[in-house]
Amino acid sequence: MPPKLERISSVEARKRFSRLVNRVSYGKERVLLTWRGIAMAAVIPITDLVRLERAEEPVEPPYTCPQDIVDRLKREIGMT
Repeated sequence: MPPKLERISSVEARKRFSRLVNRVSYGKERVLLTWRGIAMAAVIPITDLVRLERAEEPVEPPYTCPQDIVDRLKREIGMT
């Protein structure tokens, strides 16, 4: 079941910013920020952001030789 999604105006979000951040970070809620009733942005837990960024990572093609594996490992640990 996805986390609760509350709609809140940007004006109200400014007034309650600290509480809003706490609810999102500790309560794992998601908040949809609106302006004149139109959804403009969202405040989400950091775990959701990490998941989204991982989903956007490009998928590398299959390795063609052992040297490809060595090169990738070097990149991952910062040797190149």
